[in-house]
Amino acid sequence: MNQSLDLGRIATTFFGFLVALVMREAARAHMARFLGDNSPEMRERATINPIPHIDIMGTILFPLIGFTTGLPFLIGWAKPVNVDMRYFKNIKRDFLLVTLAGPVVGLLIIILCGLLLNVVPYSSDLLGKVSEPITQLLFATAFQNIVLGILNIMPFPGSDGWRLVLHVANYNVARKLQEMATPISIVFLAMFIFGVFSPLFSFAIRLFVWIFGVSPMRFG
Repeated sequence: MNQSLDLGRIATTFFGFLVALVMREAARAHMARFLGDNSPEMRERATINPIPHIDIMGTILFPLIGFTTGLPFLIGWAKPVNVDMRYFKNIKRDFLLVTLAGPVVGLLIIILCGLLLNVVPYSSDLLGKVSEPITQLLFATAFQNIVLGILNIMPFPGSDGWRLVLHVANYNVARKLQEMATPISIVFLAMFIFGVFSPLFSFAIRLFVWIFGVSPMRFG
């Protein structure tokens, strides 16, 4: 029985992780297409089908490491959506919109999960035995979007926060940051391993629980 519970938790956690990654990248691709760049769509990235977004290291191997080490959440990444800014009418504005599309969609998913978590318990008679798995999926999806959303806005190489910093920095500063990308990545990884960001994750989850009035035990 414990094994089945563990497998259930693995499945819901990975589902939430995959939703967080795929929806962000699909949002960037759709925004790029809306602004005139069809290259992400031509690469089949403007889709919620997870297969085109899967990166073997970031979407498969890193989550496996997370499961084996007992992390309460998963970290990783999908294949990045590359845009061709030559198609943008206003490069600075449009690049900013593409970059922000991912975090905005992630926030909307968190809000939607919070709202649905207040609906599912009242629909338990209608949903029957599937109400509990649905609730677990919603919690896992909210949880993973919160954690990955926080990490994604931090200014480390490859994140949206990093892209935004490079976007607003002048040429010389941006070039220096690019040259220091590897040591900056190592520093952020060390900070993550040693739990520097854990209080921030805990605060964000408590805020979610307080806003939507859901049980924090579901995040355990």
